[in-house]
Amino acid sequence: MLKSFKKNDAAHLYRMDSAAPLQVFIATSSGTRMICNDPSIAGMCYTNLLCQSCTEILRLFDFGLKERETCVVNILRGGLNFGLREALYHAYGWLYHTTSFISAQRARNSQDPEEWHITENAYRKVYFPHTASWVIGDVVATGTSLRYALEELLKEAEKQCLDLRNIVFFTYGGTKAAEILEEVDRRCRKLFAHYQKTSLIYLEGCFQVA
Repeated sequence: MLKSFKKNDAAHLYRMDSAAPLQVFIATSSGTRMICNDPSIAGMCYTNLLCQSCTEILRLFDFGLKERETCVVNILRGGLNFGLREALYHAYGWLYHTTSFISAQRARNSQDPEEWHITENAYRKVYFPHTASWVIGDVVATGTSLRYALEELLKEAEKQCLDLRNIVFFTYGGTKAAEILEEVDRRCRKLFAHYQKTSLIYLEGCFQVA
């Protein structure tokens, strides 16, 4: 069930019923609707609209982020399309949030085309402030890349003795995103004493994957 949660002239945020304590929202804006409905939108038009839409959603609701504690985590390469570093600047005027990168590309298994594995996963630049919140964006279909990336990020967070507080995740995606983030939320509450919440923002809807 959807409930209207926050809205203004630029965007509307709905709250979904979800397994507590995961916060799940559906967000809509003129930009996210254009991306979904117009197949001719590509290239810079696509990335500009996506960044603009994330900016509008960030302005709409306080996700519990603080400037010097916030790290944008880019799951390469698709995460770059969301422009979340720029969106945080445009939404809040922030200059001191940080950025990390981790590669996680999926590929089909040759023996079973319904199975996927991770390839091109050698690159990473993952440094966090000691007290941190992660802001992530990615398109989620099978969830293979997301599951791998979050697993590696949590390992690195433990290694760096991180005090992780929040995860905010933007996606065009389906139910796998919620399943994975529910698992991650449970782990974070065990690993990090001051962990607060995980927020999942579906853009335009929670879609079925063919």
